[in-house]
Amino acid sequence: MSMLQHVSVAKQANVYFNGKVTSRSVVFADGTRQTLGVVVISPFLTEIKSRYLGH
Repeated sequence: MSMLQHVSVAKQANVYFNGKVTSRSVVFADGTRQTLGVVVISPFLTEIKSRYLGH
């Protein structure tokens, strides 16, 4: 599926790493809830990977 149909997306975002990473709740028509995360591509990603994946 390339498009999500009949969903609600929360306006309020969870913001991490000085705004480089955000997440929002997505609620589907059947009531299930998932998280949509957005990461800004930058050298900052190396820091995240190192910190959380132990690389």
